[in-house]
Amino acid sequence: MTGNPPLGMARERPHDLPTEQAIRALTSAFAQHQLPQLLAILAQVRGAGALTGDDETFLTETLATLADASAALGQHRDTEAIRRGALALYDDIMTAACALAH
Repeated sequence: MTGNPPLGMARERPHDLPTEQAIRALTSAFAQHQLPQLLAILAQVRGAGALTGDDETFLTETLATLADASAALGQHRDTEAIRRGALALYDDIMTAACALAH
């Protein structure tokens, strides 16, 4: 028997393993922590609640973290999907917050 993977399964190159683990960790952390908070902030501003300083800090830090992860991990479909989703939520949040201010 050789060390080849079963048919249909790609062998992971050793240097890809840390990157894939980092992407899985980022995806999991986003789904468990940042996404629920982003959705809560969106619900808050859509319900006529103003953004707080803590909300603004969270938004800024979340977007910066995702940009840093994208730069460090390279263009990967999962990190890019998370980043695009977070940017879309940010846009929705800021649109609703600006509508409140006017």
